[in-house]
Amino acid sequence: MSFEVILQELAEKIGADGAVMLDYDAEKVASYSESTTSDIDLIGAHHAVILNIIKGITAEKDKNGDIKSVIIMTENAKLLITAIKDGYCLIIAMGKNRSTSLAVNEAEDAVRQIELEMG
Repeated sequence: MSFEVILQELAEKIGADGAVMLDYDAEKVASYSESTTSDIDLIGAHHAVILNIIKGITAEKDKNGDIKSVIIMTENAKLLITAIKDGYCLIIAMGKNRSTSLAVNEAEDAVRQIELEMG
């Protein structure tokens, strides 16, 4: 299954506006957006940096802990940033009323599928 199909199925399951998969340099590998006017690629690139900063901070404090996901909530939206192996990550943009727990669970399933595709 292609990365794009995995992202589309994920976004549709949780009612997200879109999802983007980035590599270790925050370059887009694949993306899906329900809208042609969405800036999901741009959103993703900036937030991959946040995940890396948080991972660095926690690595200093907790040698055994590894960040899997980060949720950013604003007045109107939520972003879920989830780590994928080899420094890749998944960014999901969704409305403020979408279920965070559903998004986290479905993102974990999507990451497993993505990692299988990565080999």
